[in-house]
Amino acid sequence: MDAGATQNKTTPNQKGTNMMKAIYDFNQIRNQFKFDQKLEQDMYAEEKREFYEAKTLAERVDAYCDCKYVAIGTNMKMDANAIRSWPYQSDEYLMEQIIREEVDGTDYNHNNVGSCSGNKTDIILRKAMKIVCDANALKLNQLNKDGKVEKQGDLPNATELIAKMIEKVLNEDS
Repeated sequence: MDAGATQNKTTPNQKGTNMMKAIYDFNQIRNQFKFDQKLEQDMYAEEKREFYEAKTLAERVDAYCDCKYVAIGTNMKMDANAIRSWPYQSDEYLMEQIIREEVDGTDYNHNNVGSCSGNKTDIILRKAMKIVCDANALKLNQLNKDGKVEKQGDLPNATELIAKMIEKVLNEDS
């Protein structure tokens, strides 16, 4: 471990998603809600690019959750610093619709065009967000030269965990 790395990690939430508190804790511990507009835009753009380059549903869901995580964290930082202008266009709604069409057969106008109940996407997104929040909570507090939290090699692979979870959810009641 780097000499400058801090071992203080947030604890993954064992009870439920509690997404907002997990994102709050992550930003408070890692950067005390410091707002850097360029960094926020770059992080969001990277996650958005990963969504549109994804080859699998699990990769898309992971990238969607990462986009949501970054957007909520950015909003918290802006609020903590009394900043009122949004630094980028948030597109999670479009991403979610793409996932809904793929999972539930629900078209853009919310018409169920498949045989699923329309509820599996909600279950998948909720569980995936917990996986992403828990994985992020395990990251160290060290920031790279750009101010982004460093990833360690020993972290669980969120995409693989999401893929297994999706398979389980889609096969329930089949």
